[in-house]
Amino acid sequence: MPFRFQCINGCLVWWLTMVHFVAGITLTVSPSNNVEVHQVVTLQCELDPNSVPPILVIFSVKPTTTLCVLEPLNGTCKYSQSSCLSTYNASCSNETVFSIQVNVPQSWNGASICCQTIYATSNYVNFSVKVPVTSVTITPVATTLIDGQVINLISITSYCNPPANITWYKLTTAIHVTSHSASTRNISDGLVRTTSSLQTQVVQMENGKQVYCTASNIPGRSINSTVLTLAVLYKPEVTSTISPYIVIEGKTATLECILTDANPSKSIVWKWFKTDSPSIVLYNGPIFKIANIHRDKSGSYNCTASNSVGTSEAVTINVDIQYKPEVTSSIPSPYIVTEGHTASLECRVTTANPSSSIVWRWYKTDNPSNVLHNGPVLAIPNIKKNRSGTYSCTASNDVGTSEVVDINIDVQYRPNLTSNTPNPYKVIEGQTATLVCRVTAANPGSSIVWRWYKTDNTSNVLHNGSTYTIQHVERNRSGSYNCTAINSVGTSFPANIYLDVQYKPDILDKPSTLVNESEKVIITRTIVSNPLADVYWYRGQQLLQTQLLVNKTTFIIEKASCTDTTNFTLVASNEVERNVTALVELMVNCKPWVANSNVTLGVTDTAVLNCSVIVIAFPEPQYELNYINGTRNTHMMHTITRNTINNFSINFNQKSVNECDRGTYHLKIWNLYGETTIIVNIFKQRKPDNPRNIGVKCEGTRAIVQWISSFNGGDHQTFDVFALNGQQRGNQSIRIPDMGENKLHKAHVQNLQPSITYVFYVSAQNNYGFSISDIISCMTSKETKNSQTGTIAGSVAGILLLITIVLIVFLINKRYVCDLTIHKRNSKEANKESSFYTAITGNIMLNSIAESANFSLLYMYIVLDGS
Repeated sequence: MPFRFQCINGCLVWWLTMVHFVAGITLTVSPSNNVEVHQVVTLQCELDPNSVPPILVIFSVKPTTTLCVLEPLNGTCKYSQSSCLSTYNASCSNETVFSIQVNVPQSWNGASICCQTIYATSNYVNFSVKVPVTSVTITPVATTLIDGQVINLISITSYCNPPANITWYKLTTAIHVTSHSASTRNISDGLVRTTSSLQTQVVQMENGKQVYCTASNIPGRSINSTVLTLAVLYKPEVTSTISPYIVIEGKTATLECILTDANPSKSIVWKWFKTDSPSIVLYNGPIFKIANIHRDKSGSYNCTASNSVGTSEAVTINVDIQYKPEVTSSIPSPYIVTEGHTASLECRVTTANPSSSIVWRWYKTDNPSNVLHNGPVLAIPNIKKNRSGTYSCTASNDVGTSEVVDINIDVQYRPNLTSNTPNPYKVIEGQTATLVCRVTAANPGSSIVWRWYKTDNTSNVLHNGSTYTIQHVERNRSGSYNCTAINSVGTSFPANIYLDVQYKPDILDKPSTLVNESEKVIITRTIVSNPLADVYWYRGQQLLQTQLLVNKTTFIIEKASCTDTTNFTLVASNEVERNVTALVELMVNCKPWVANSNVTLGVTDTAVLNCSVIVIAFPEPQYELNYINGTRNTHMMHTITRNTINNFSINFNQKSVNECDRGTYHLKIWNLYGETTIIVNIFKQRKPDNPRNIGVKCEGTRAIVQWISSFNGGDHQTFDVFALNGQQRGNQSIRIPDMGENKLHKAHVQNLQPSITYVFYVSAQNNYGFSISDIISCMTSKETKNSQTGTIAGSVAGILLLITIVLIVFLINKRYVCDLTIHKRNSKEANKESSFYTAITGNIMLNSIAESANFSLLYMYIVLDGS
């Protein structure tokens, strides 16, 4: 072992001279090759994995300084120098990576480092080693100077690398280097030092400020020199409390100068003098007082202060002696002016200090707190009478207010009028109108002249006096009236009164309005009234139209008909009289019109035929009555009667009517505007036709029955409603009146038994007999508190059961036969029922029953339904 180690050391120089640069060996530095002195770095040498043995790694400083030799052995360094392990903390972790840790010395600045094997050399790493600056000194140390003097300071740094930068400061503010020189000197290891000089003029404000410099050659690091304090001497500085110095005449003026700064500040000498007389010293001291000062002492005063360095700049104080204004006026008093003109009152200042900010006050003497104007001239344009009185003016400045100057104003004006008469003045036509004016004010108030006239005729003077009376006033006197009053100044403004003569409405008459049927009708009437009238159009008692406050009214019918021919009543009302009426006639040309174009007359053999047809037409129509075949009944008498202007009665009369007189007639009625034909059926009176479309709805203990009435046979008819159940016998119901042909009738049947099948039918009767409706059956439902739905049913079996149960007993002297026939309806007829009632599918016809027959029927309570 010792031999091998010696061989390595002995042969090292030979190896190094024989080595070749071979790719595959690399030297790296961590953290960097740009370091500060004494900073520890790691040098790592990495070999190619296929390096040729023997493996021996040498770290060296160019050119031949060896730092350490390393040989690997199972992850450690074999035969290494002890300094490699202890000084450089050498590491041989494997046969390809080797490292040492080095405390970089100052001498490595600019040096190149590499690692080598027997066969190869790595790359070279150049080091840059920084040496911080450690000190900086300033000379000279003495720093007492006079304001404006130049100081020259020199600073020198310690040796360092890289060269240090020097920055000069006053307090903390960097200042510009006026003169700077630096020199670099290599002292064995390449370090340098910097020299800097500062030349600057000191001023008063730098007294007590500190001056120093800093040196830095590494970013973020610097070193300060010693701190020098400047002592700057300067002459006094003086100021004053206020200028201009304002003082009221008669008071004491106190002028003061203040020493604001000086170095030295002891043994100060003061001087006071007027600016225009600097050689005359008025006082020696900082405060100069002038008692009971008068305005002639106004002017500019100076003060100065002196020390060993020099004399201050003079401070000037302007003394302003102020006094209140003096005022006079050239306006005569009293001052006479006519109302409506401009009154101009003037005051002027003869002297004042200050005179630039004069505050004027004009006020009425009896109300000094109410300032009317601020200015030397009080102008009152369009002056009114209420502005008469005494006016005062004063002028004020900062010192005080002048004595008062008074001026009396006498405003003369034409009369002022008013009227006690209401306006508008309403009076009823025929009464007396009294118009009154009176003077409320005038200056002068004597010798007043009055004039009354209508506004539309000012040249026609109606009256000279304050009261104007019009007896029995007529409507044409309505209008606007003026009164005026005149004095020496002028004529008053007119007092206006509107005379409103009111009168009742008058509806102007016009001819009747004649139009053709279907034309649009516009009826217009003019109403003369004051005030305007409220208008109402009536047809009989029916109010058709209302119009309020009008003098013209219009009534419109969009499409005229025969029935519109009438006398309308037009009613007009106002405050003078109510309900003034007039008739307005409308005539409509139209063809004949009747209410019913099919007339049926039932007569007996012994009856006298006497009937009338009402016809509406204009003009009067013509007519003729013929049989349907065109022949005429020569026995029938006829006449036409005018009921109203467009209403006519055509009357027919025949003393006896035979069989041949019965039948169908055509009554033809015509005029210029068209014709109408009425079909007249004359027949022998008979019993009524059957009631039809019967329906029933059962609800517990009651049923609702309804039917349609048929022709009454030419005589008045009534109805009975029957309900039968086959177990009990009953009586005929109460009579129900007829409401007209083809009308829906309805009745409620009360006191029925629940859960029982009943049959219902309606009987129609007049003086010539009776007829019955279809029969319909219905079962009442079980009696419940909320039973809302009835049971409706019908069947032929139920009818047969009813027929076998009903016994009709005839208690009469004459025997009648009841012929009962049942007709079954087909399905088409049954489907025609559209109501909720279900009709029974059968038809019962009773040919004849004696009028005096007594029926034994089930008793029912029938209530006619008026709906």
